[in-house]
Amino acid sequence: SDQSPQTEDLSMGVSSDWVPAQRNYAAEQKAGALRGVDAPNHPLSEAPKPESRASTPMLASKPSTPVVLSPMMSPLSNPLSGDPLSSDPLSSAVLNDPLLGGGLKKETSKPISSNNTSSSSSATMGTSDSFVPWSAMKPGILQTYTTDEQIGIQVTFMNAAAQGKPKTTTVADKVKSRVEQLDQTEENEVKENMMMTQKDYVAHIETLHSDLIAAWDAEERVKSLKLSIQCAKLLNDTNVAKFYPSKFVLVTEILDTFGRLVYERIKRRSTAFDASGAKAQSNELTEIAKETCRNWFYKIASIRELLPRLFVEMAIIRCYEFLQGDPHTDFKSVIDRLSDMCRGIGNPLVQIYARTYLVRKGQEVMPSHRTYIMSAFDDFLYIQQQHTDTERFLRQLKEEMRVTKQEYLGLYSPALEWLLQCIAHGSSEALEGIIEKYKQSRNAVVLNHIISSFHPSYVATHALSLTALIREADAEAYPKHQLYRTLGINLVLGSPPRDQVLPILNDVWRVVKKFTNVDEYIAVAEVFIEYPLKHCSQKEVNILLSDIMAHVSQDKAYERLQPQLQSIVFKVLSNFHDFEVLVAMDNFLPMLDLFTGEHQVQVARALLEAFTSKANIHDTTSDPLIISTVLGMAKILHDSMNTLSFQDEVRQVTHLLISFIRRVDFGRDVEKQLNFYVDCRAALGNFDQVKQRLVLGVCSLAMKTLQLVKGKHNKKTSAFVRACMAYCYITTPSMEDVFTRLHLYLVSASVSLMNQSLTQAESFLKASITLVQEVPPMLEVDNQVRSTEEQLVLYLQEFLSLLVVVPGHADHGPLYLVKGLLKVVREYPWEKGTTGKLRVLSSTIPLFSAYYQTELPYHVDKVEANDTLYYDDSDFKAEVVTLINSVIEEVLEDVAKAQGDPDPAMQKKLARVALDLFNLTVSGAELTPKSATLAVNLFTLAKKNGADAAYLRSSITYVEGLKGKLPPELAKKLRTL
Repeated sequence: SDQSPQTEDLSMGVSSDWVPAQRNYAAEQKAGALRGVDAPNHPLSEAPKPESRASTPMLASKPSTPVVLSPMMSPLSNPLSGDPLSSDPLSSAVLNDPLLGGGLKKETSKPISSNNTSSSSSATMGTSDSFVPWSAMKPGILQTYTTDEQIGIQVTFMNAAAQGKPKTTTVADKVKSRVEQLDQTEENEVKENMMMTQKDYVAHIETLHSDLIAAWDAEERVKSLKLSIQCAKLLNDTNVAKFYPSKFVLVTEILDTFGRLVYERIKRRSTAFDASGAKAQSNELTEIAKETCRNWFYKIASIRELLPRLFVEMAIIRCYEFLQGDPHTDFKSVIDRLSDMCRGIGNPLVQIYARTYLVRKGQEVMPSHRTYIMSAFDDFLYIQQQHTDTERFLRQLKEEMRVTKQEYLGLYSPALEWLLQCIAHGSSEALEGIIEKYKQSRNAVVLNHIISSFHPSYVATHALSLTALIREADAEAYPKHQLYRTLGINLVLGSPPRDQVLPILNDVWRVVKKFTNVDEYIAVAEVFIEYPLKHCSQKEVNILLSDIMAHVSQDKAYERLQPQLQSIVFKVLSNFHDFEVLVAMDNFLPMLDLFTGEHQVQVARALLEAFTSKANIHDTTSDPLIISTVLGMAKILHDSMNTLSFQDEVRQVTHLLISFIRRVDFGRDVEKQLNFYVDCRAALGNFDQVKQRLVLGVCSLAMKTLQLVKGKHNKKTSAFVRACMAYCYITTPSMEDVFTRLHLYLVSASVSLMNQSLTQAESFLKASITLVQEVPPMLEVDNQVRSTEEQLVLYLQEFLSLLVVVPGHADHGPLYLVKGLLKVVREYPWEKGTTGKLRVLSSTIPLFSAYYQTELPYHVDKVEANDTLYYDDSDFKAEVVTLINSVIEEVLEDVAKAQGDPDPAMQKKLARVALDLFNLTVSGAELTPKSATLAVNLFTLAKKNGADAAYLRSSITYVEGLKGKLPPELAKKLRTL
């Protein structure tokens, strides 16, 4: 009949006549195989660019270049991700962070652009990798130079008489009024001395900064100037000397702001600047701008005190560009005049910082002029030589400034560093001249900054002469170990002449090893360890490590020197890629034993990272000393993780441990490899991913053994494989994730089968079937509750595919495993509104159909499967047919019950189940009138419930391609539905 059957009659098409058809799996595979064609180009290569008509012949003929990823290339340099430093804002932010310019790196980022920095200065100083801009030095100065003392400050309050402003009507009256206000500063202000803490002092200076900006915005120019003068006067006070460099940084920021505001105001009044801000010729500057500029310099010239007059004029020095053409207003003349005026400052500390500010501003407006910088350096040396060692001066340090000579000279460091850096920048010839000048003063602070300011390559070239100067330096003025430390940094970054490498090391260490203060010794050793690592051999490194061990072992000094020792180990690890050479050194492994607590964990992590780094990723090791050392470090790192550890940290540690396990390979000695896995399980057994890797490693070991014996096990290798499988059977249940356990059981069962360990294979499969009952219907993954149905169905389908080659049991029957699985599937608490159970039951039909064949679709070598054990066994085949029909009946009954579900999604799922069962019937069963009726009913149900149209069409096409009498009629019937 052409009328579609009713749903409730769906199961009527089923009878014991559903018999599997005889199939030729090899022929079916060949017929269904896709025919491929050779690709002309690699799919990951760049597409050839179309030739442009405007292109030159050279460009048009250039072939496309395929993308090649080097195995040693860093993930950050992946060509598919573009330039990481140009596209990743976090990476570029790190590279541009001026605070990262410390340590051993002299490379710093470009200075932060500001409105008061000229383009010529940026082009000259900012683009060099070796030049450290002032903006990068400021954070270090503010952090280093602090004090706990009370800081005196003179707070100024405006008198009532000064608050009223005289009325002005003309421009001349306005100018006159401002000059009068400036002249009446002393009379119209009330001053009060106050003592403040450092925090309050900084807050007060920030308030002055805000007041200056507010006054300028309110067009109170005179008040802004007064505030600038008031700030500059603060630099005259050196009573709290320890804080002076930080005070200089804070005050000059305010002066920089004042200078920028003045410059921008004059620039706006000038019509000789176009909209883009490009500077015009000097003869085009307007008289209004010139007059305004002169007015500012006249006001500054009227300041009575030298120091504020100097600082305020230096702050607006850039404004002289508006006066170009006037006498003595060129930048060189102005800078030289201000430099000479600095000699009038009596306090050496105040004077050198005034010169520092002049050099800062001078480099902005005329970076090519450097004569005055050398003059400032000469003056400093002369002043220090005259009075730093006098009794009066030393008494003044002790009583008035309350600092030692060494602390006092240390206050000059930021200023000296800046001056010498500006002298040294791009002028390597100046080093010898600077050293000669130093010899006349013998100021160790100066020597330290000479070494740090010049390029490492220049310092390395003169290293032998510098070591002689360090030996003769005054240790009271500056610590000798700091001089050696600074020299060491440059020697690491530079490359001394080959014939001087060992003499330099011997010359330095002849002095350093005699240091009685272990803190000073380790400060030098921490830096100098890199020198033999980069320039010498393993022998020198080992000797230096031996000397370090001898010093830090005295009175257990290593207990308080953990950070320095950790730094030494890190540097050794970063420079040694051959671990066989590393562990062969007598003094490296004993140094690892000195660490405790968190430092021990950090060292363990660094060692693992070095061992598993990309430089060694393709190398394996079987060296027992290396394995023992790294495994010990791995256990320390493993034991440091607990329930409070961050998930990301646990993930990183797990990755390191797995990478370490992969690096160990004993080759053909499989017993040692298994023993290693046993040790790893005992030491690193808290992480499931590590245990998973161990189980998979043992499975690979069993397969490797099978390959070594060429598939023919003897008594010894069979016992070894059984030991491997026992390892897997014991380890797998200790894991938390149920699906990880299920998959490992399945892998272990497959390996056991291939190694002819049938008893163990059955044990793994039975454990899998039992474990299925423990799979929860819902699991929390990434803080989201998700259904496990899809995972479970896919796993069971994979499980059924393995059962094809598993032989039956002599006592329990040929189908006892699949029967046990069917029982578990029927009893499992499937979610309501799902078709998981139906899909699994349907998936057993191809298994039973394969059992019915005279030859299975695939086999395991040397394992007799059911097609051999039960060949032509009628009882076996009858049982298979019975099971197929019972499964189909159960599926159809469940489908009929679910037909009443109003959920459209459920109806779609049922349609898919029905269509899958239809295809199983037409492809796997003998087509009889009854089986064909069942097929029609299933197809009708699928179409009615909205099955995928393409799937329906392809199913009909498949039926049309079948041979025999019934398929054409069946296909015709299906097309009429």
